[in-house]
Parts: sequence; C-alpha cells; structure tokens
Amino acid sequence: MENPRIKYRKLGRERARGLYHEDGLIEIDPRLPAKEHLEVAIHEYLHHEFKHWEESHVEEYGRKISEFLWILGYRRVNLD
Repeated sequence: MENPRIKYRKLGRERARGLYHEDGLIEIDPRLPAKEHLEVAIHEYLHHEFKHWEESHVEEYGRKISEFLWILGYRRVNLD
C-alpha cells in the first residue's frame, strides 16, 4: 500500500484535529501541539492502513502508540 499524502490545513469548521480520506489523503490541523500532532498523525495513518478497524480500535491503538513514542522521546521538529 502506498503512503498517504499529507496536507496541513485548519480544520476548525470540520471540528476535527485530523481527517482521513479514502483516496489516501490525510489532513492535519497545523495548530496542534506536538504531542497531539503525533497522536492525530498516527490515528489517521491507522485509518489508512486498517480501513476495516472500528473507530474504537483506531482511537485505542493511536493513543497507545503515540504515548509509547512520546515516552521514547520522539518529537516533531520544524526544520523550515
């Protein structure tokens, strides 16, 4: 399976932190703090990889994986 495309845009109108589209596009609100960004990115990627999963599984494993990576010291760094 191909990697999803990532797009950053404000998602306030959608009342969402992130969105996954069936065409492989993941949208993430750029205003998220680093830890929340990590969780949302993983959450939406899980939707991409495991389309058959129920939302409760995506939420549970997204939180678990992001918390584990956070404890290991993974952080988002802007190199712009």
